[in-house]
Amino acid sequence: MIGLDAGTTGLAVARALRPRERLTVVTHSLAAIVELSTRPHVEVMALGGLLHMHTCAFAGATVTAMLRELCLQTLFLSATGFTVEGGMTCSSLYETDTKRALIEAARRVILVADHTKLGHVSMMNVASLDVVHEVVTDAGLPVRGAPRARGSWPTCAHRGRRPHADGRGRGGATVRVSRATDATRPVSAATDIGAHRSTAPVPRRPRCEPR
Repeated sequence: MIGLDAGTTGLAVARALRPRERLTVVTHSLAAIVELSTRPHVEVMALGGLLHMHTCAFAGATVTAMLRELCLQTLFLSATGFTVEGGMTCSSLYETDTKRALIEAARRVILVADHTKLGHVSMMNVASLDVVHEVVTDAGLPVRGAPRARGSWPTCAHRGRRPHADGRGRGGATVRVSRATDATRPVSAATDIGAHRSTAPVPRRPRCEPR
């Protein structure tokens, strides 16, 4: 079971999903729900609540309450902007509450953001980059070794650690970034369904322990 954030980024992920086996997608995005509703092998679990028309997404207490009962294997998260020091931000309180609830429900968090989000800070703080396991972006992100301004994205990250020159984080974990081949579709073969179902060990959040 995977979680899918709202917005144009979430819709791009939904359009790229072509699972060959049965997959449950949990989302509050109306556009993604419609997109996936007739997709073979995809079961959609819609998070209902108050529909905000300018985002075409449901939000509110109903959404967060439903998420408290779920354990997502992988979450594809979007953000209005992100920096190393400030983490991820968005533009409204209700979006912030939903994103935090999604993060809390997920064992693995993948931030999907094109390079224009780099260095942008919006009104509401969502979370530190420490919660992110992997980043999917386009080819516009600066390559490793390029000069970095304070607060810029360090090319790739694993749970928010800055990479060393050898591509490893300070804690010894390998760091990587998946770059989409088409800037208009931020998810490509780098995030196919096989990657979603990786058997590699992932730190489990306490509330997602088997009951």
